[in-house]
Amino acid sequence: MSHEAIYQYIYKENPSLIVYLPRQHKKRRKKYTARKTKTVWGRRTSILERPNDINDRSSYGHWESDSIESIDKKCALNLLLKRVFRLTHITKLTSKKAIITSNAICKQLSIYPSNFCLSIIYDNGTENTGFKKVEAKFKNKSYFCEPYHSWEKGAVEQVNSLIRRYYPKRTNFQNVTQHKFKKCRKVTQCSTKKMPSLQNSNEVYNELGGALPIRI
Repeated sequence: MSHEAIYQYIYKENPSLIVYLPRQHKKRRKKYTARKTKTVWGRRTSILERPNDINDRSSYGHWESDSIESIDKKCALNLLLKRVFRLTHITKLTSKKAIITSNAICKQLSIYPSNFCLSIIYDNGTENTGFKKVEAKFKNKSYFCEPYHSWEKGAVEQVNSLIRRYYPKRTNFQNVTQHKFKKCRKVTQCSTKKMPSLQNSNEVYNELGGALPIRI
């Protein structure tokens, strides 16, 4: 006899036995079928198809993107990192929805000349389904990590870990202002790891293209 038959008998024929059930609900809860949501991606280009000049960091204009979700899942951060000299942007978002994420990316990259926005590397999170909007605005190329291979965009993942030193996984980002994330950005901007001539990202960018934008 199945457990379903037992539950039906108790609730319909002998309610006095409800006290012996694990949860002892006076009324049986209705079962609802799970709602299936369709995620529209469009054609994605694998990171395996990425040209060598991006892989070996011999050309500028290529970025990595990542997201960090708040404990309440109502707020998030978007991270953008320039692969060659680690220029970083941290943007607080009201949610991880694709439209909000793509709008944040467009806003941050719009302050740069076109040759500084040639490609972006994403993971396969649903917040990145708006990548076509970014491509349309900047005429750039999008590449996606292989499933469960987030290490393929290791530079931005490293910044992610630095941010977690200040704001651990149980942090509610709704209680943290955009201004406070400047501290995290300064730490990443001053990093000299793997940088030529031990220059930080601000110094390299200033040599290449002028003054750094103030916005984070």
